[in-house]
Amino acid sequence: MNNQRIISYDILKITCMIMVVILHLTSYGIQNTSIQFMSLPYWAILVLKNFSMVAVNCFVLISGYFLCQSDICLKKAIKLWIQVETYSIGIYLVLVFVPGSGVHFSVQQLIKHIFPLLTNQYWFFTYYILLFLIAPMLNIFIKNVDQTQFKRYLSILIILFSVVPTCNIFNDNFGTNSGYSLLWFIVLYLIAAYIRLYPIKGKNWWYIYMISSIILLCIQFLGDSIGQNISIIAYIRNLAFQYNSLFVLGASVALFMITTESKLHFSNNKINLLISNVASLSFAVYLFHENSSFRDYLWNNIVALQRFVNSEFCFLLMIPVFIFGIFGTGIFIDIVRRGILKAFEKLLK
Repeated sequence: MNNQRIISYDILKITCMIMVVILHLTSYGIQNTSIQFMSLPYWAILVLKNFSMVAVNCFVLISGYFLCQSDICLKKAIKLWIQVETYSIGIYLVLVFVPGSGVHFSVQQLIKHIFPLLTNQYWFFTYYILLFLIAPMLNIFIKNVDQTQFKRYLSILIILFSVVPTCNIFNDNFGTNSGYSLLWFIVLYLIAAYIRLYPIKGKNWWYIYMISSIILLCIQFLGDSIGQNISIIAYIRNLAFQYNSLFVLGASVALFMITTESKLHFSNNKINLLISNVASLSFAVYLFHENSSFRDYLWNNIVALQRFVNSEFCFLLMIPVFIFGIFGTGIFIDIVRRGILKAFEKLLK
């Protein structure tokens, strides 16, 4: 695979992590904020949220695309585990000494942060690392089916775990848990593997991404407009905004295919190296701002968007400030973390 495509995937990875911050801002960040319906802040939040719903799916698609032909899944899983342990324990211990953080030391809480996988400190990490561990078994399946069989099995999985849950207004009979599950990550992994083995070309991916995102936007707007009075509308809105929703899946695959077919490349190798380095650090942004001990303090005390709700201009201005501020802080913290680890390794030697 040439450097052009690798850089494109790095850019997508960075974009996805920025989108994750956006999704959290449009949920946790505004949960104590009264935003007037049809106001400029309302439309800003609406657009940002709907065009960012692809973030988690795309992140898993990127992993599946490369892991499906890799034999170092276990090594990557161990490296990821060490990184998560550092953030889970480290942030908790730091917050214990921060006045007003609301975090107090207890053996029970320390044990909880020592075992982030068992206590579900990071839901994405829980299923993501499990996906790494079973990836070798999935790869055996991938290598032993031909294209026709692969397409048939994949179509069945998409119907069962995306199409049906998008339409099923009764309950989640198939256990996809709105896409918050290992089962859905496996489906995404297989989709990415199929794209890697059997490239799909000649599609209007930008149109698919835009149309899918606009459909989500319209459903959200309809739900906000009349969903409170008509319960079925509100329920349909909830179904559409699942990670395994057909609309979210369509937009995710489309954006991923745009990346796959992209010829973006910078002649300056320093720019390419910078992008690759930032992409390799980007997962830390999630671990930093989504830490269970830090999340509420971040959104309610540091960001506190309710302070700006009376001024539309200030509100709109502070949204990108906080989004890129959180992203940049996460990158900086991981640079420091890596520097400390390297220094510690040298000390041991």
